[in-house]
Amino acid sequence: MPIETTLHIDKRAIDHTSLPIAATELQVFESTDDDLSELAAFFTTNALNSQDIDEDNPAADDDFFAELDNEFDDFMADLHADPTAARRSRGLPLWVGLDAEWVFNEEHQSNTILSIQLYVPPQDAFSSDPIKQASIKKLSRVIYARSPTPAGRPSLQNNLRLLVDQALEARLLDEAPKVIYVAGFGLRFDLGALGDFPELKTQIDSVSGKVATVGAHAKMEYARTLITGDLLSPIVIGLRFIDVAAHVPVGTALRHIGLLLGKPKLDIPYPYSIERMDQYLREDRLGFEAYAMRDAEVAVDYAMRLAVFAKKKLGIESLPATASGLALKWCLNTLDNAKIDQHQAFGLCRTSTEVYHSTSKKVRTIREVEHTAMRRIMEPFLTDCYAGGRNEAYSIGPSSHGEWLDFDLAGAYSTGLVDLPLIDFEHPRPSLNVEDFLGHVAGYALLEFEHEEDTRFPVFAISRGGKGLIFPLKGLAYATAPEIQVAYDLNCKMTIRWGVVYSWLNNKTAELSFENRLFAPFVKEARLLRTQLKQEAYGKDSLEEQAAKLYANSIYGKICQSLRPKNVFDTRKVSSIRLKPSAITHPAIGAHVTGFIRAILAEILNKIPLNRSVLSCTTDGFITNANEQEMTDCLTGPLCLRFQALCDEIVPGSQMLEIKHKVAQVVCMKTRGQLTSAAIPGEKIILAKAGVQVVVKAAGELDGEGYKRLQNEKMLNIYLDRRPGKKILLRQFPSIRDQWEKGVDLYKFENRLLLSLEPDLKRSPFNPRMIEVEGRQRSHIALDTKPWHTVEDFDAARACLDAWRRNNCLKTLDDWHSLNNVIQFHITRLTLKNAGMQVMNLRNGLPLSDVLRRAFLRAYAHKALGLSPTITHKALAVWLTNLGYPTKISEPRSAKSQKLVLKSVPRTEEVMVLWHHLQNEFPEAKLDELLAAK
Repeated sequence: MPIETTLHIDKRAIDHTSLPIAATELQVFESTDDDLSELAAFFTTNALNSQDIDEDNPAADDDFFAELDNEFDDFMADLHADPTAARRSRGLPLWVGLDAEWVFNEEHQSNTILSIQLYVPPQDAFSSDPIKQASIKKLSRVIYARSPTPAGRPSLQNNLRLLVDQALEARLLDEAPKVIYVAGFGLRFDLGALGDFPELKTQIDSVSGKVATVGAHAKMEYARTLITGDLLSPIVIGLRFIDVAAHVPVGTALRHIGLLLGKPKLDIPYPYSIERMDQYLREDRLGFEAYAMRDAEVAVDYAMRLAVFAKKKLGIESLPATASGLALKWCLNTLDNAKIDQHQAFGLCRTSTEVYHSTSKKVRTIREVEHTAMRRIMEPFLTDCYAGGRNEAYSIGPSSHGEWLDFDLAGAYSTGLVDLPLIDFEHPRPSLNVEDFLGHVAGYALLEFEHEEDTRFPVFAISRGGKGLIFPLKGLAYATAPEIQVAYDLNCKMTIRWGVVYSWLNNKTAELSFENRLFAPFVKEARLLRTQLKQEAYGKDSLEEQAAKLYANSIYGKICQSLRPKNVFDTRKVSSIRLKPSAITHPAIGAHVTGFIRAILAEILNKIPLNRSVLSCTTDGFITNANEQEMTDCLTGPLCLRFQALCDEIVPGSQMLEIKHKVAQVVCMKTRGQLTSAAIPGEKIILAKAGVQVVVKAAGELDGEGYKRLQNEKMLNIYLDRRPGKKILLRQFPSIRDQWEKGVDLYKFENRLLLSLEPDLKRSPFNPRMIEVEGRQRSHIALDTKPWHTVEDFDAARACLDAWRRNNCLKTLDDWHSLNNVIQFHITRLTLKNAGMQVMNLRNGLPLSDVLRRAFLRAYAHKALGLSPTITHKALAVWLTNLGYPTKISEPRSAKSQKLVLKSVPRTEEVMVLWHHLQNEFPEAKLDELLAAK
């Protein structure tokens, strides 16, 4: 049988100004005698030596009998309880922080668990008696593994039972808690370190890539030991797991949370490191315990602060599993307070069905909430009208030197939500009239469009699956009313194939008040709350103010949740299930908001002066060398004025465009891939790594901007030194599915992936030139881009790129000519094939000019295009060969047996050199007929 060994630590050896006092009070080891021997051999024999300085303080006889009477009363009360009812504890909830420490075992490819930490902070569940309060710190503990094997890992439930036992024994708790809130940061890592993880894992939910309890609590049986040594019958304590990482912005580190709490994460002193925590434990156990306990302390303190904030400021009694879940509850509360009928607002209805229940032998009524019939009819079409953000690279390679500004729309999607009043979903009005979609309306259409040739930034998006959204000059697209408005203002030709327009509810006038907007109560309350938090004791950038900002920005995701089918891993069922829509999911709302933001960007970008450049666009922002005054002049379109009016309503005096970064030179790799090659002193740099994982060594005190600059330098080296076939090291953790199904440990395994930093060609490149990368003493090709004529042109170009980049990188002018020749030929060939015309092939290894050479020989042999045989076939072959275009003597003669193909050769620089030679030699010939249309 395992025994529990309690060791007390010499508190005089600890600097109490830097170490959490709780970590010094109690250390618990789950172990047998053999286990302790094995562990001693593993960590070295003197790793766990300590001095016991606590003195015994036996209770008085009266206290002993008083405790015995209380336990007897509890026992008798349990005897009179209903024996068939589920026995659950009834005490106040208890908060506990969880963290684990381990090292990776290279030989066995698994983790060797060193310890888990349970931190118990002061809280309402405990007695307010000052004398008893002093005992709270003794509840926190470091629990070491019994052995380095998986079987020796600590049990969370056993140690929680022990913790509750001690709290009851010390009369800190009147009765066992009905639920224990277990808070951690990156909880699935800590849970994987537990010996009882196999028992717990099917009682925990997977949510947004993390794990927590979303619905039912996990259950832990608890049987209290009486002073007499007898056990009370077991009761059930709920376990509620909360991952603090689900309540902070993506990329936020535990160190940042500690700073917000005034409890900075402790550093690991040299020569120790996070990779060798076993060495830290062996040689400085007290330092190890203090470091480990602080992580658990920060996690639970942050979770408790959020729970208090949610209850006092948002009226939410229990902290949801994720930030978006809390945002949803908050939003629904504001809609209730504003007397908005949620069913009507989201196209829902209540239904009831009478059924016979065989177990109870009674007729029961099942009540549900469903989509209305009209919403079910319109849902597929409205979902097709939903698309994501505008993400494009308008430049390739290094930019010119100057001042490049990174602009963002202020609160783009949360502000965009307020653009919509309540929609009358039950009365859609079909329309094929473009004018019906103009102005402030909720309109959705499938349309054919054709922009003018000189349009810099087309409006309508066409999805190409994993390749993203493409914005060609013409095509067939699903669109929203805001996009139709911008395209109309750009003189785009549009023919609506099918469309529908919705009226507003409760507002038939042309003037729409802010108060009638569906999400106005939520956005307004969120902004007011943030203002109040800044003015109160919390202050700007406080934990609470940052949480309010995160929750306010999270609501949009719930509107678009599961608009298209998405499977997620269900940890309770250990299988894939379909992700369900949220209570406010609606394709019409999601489509309008994303369409509104894309349309605003199109309106702004097309007003930027022609002598200014735009380097990229990412969702709700763009990089340009237009100055602030020029950008202000671009905000005069109807959609910009509408958006600015919303900003004024939400935050009076605010501006719709914000400058996030300012640099002197940008290197544009691809969509979502921009680097800073020349910074401006005092300004933040631009860094978007295009999905490449960049790890650099940095001092612990280095701030976020400093770390970004180190990453930027390394990323520049990776980009400039790339070569065909180069692979990069990707370190990633196993998926939740693998952790649950295969029982694998969580450690970063290494995988080598092909480096993919070539441009994705969402737009057509042109104007090649070489530009020096500042500070690197080397040049790289730079190209501008323009819209593809059709989405089919993009498909052809992308297919060519995918083949070409296997053996090439786009770094020099020669690289560009090689790629461009292939692209232009295949686009031309595709156009001819679609028109039912004859095509020619590009011979492997030969330049594009060879296609013109062969096309000319066919025309010469057929005496077409005004050509007449003025020289012999042999002389023609020699003449072409001497020009640098090798031609066999037999080719001019055999060309007569081949079909004449016109309009088949693209007008590239290389092709036009040969064409001019031919035209000069045969001036009467109409050789322009061999070239593709301009």
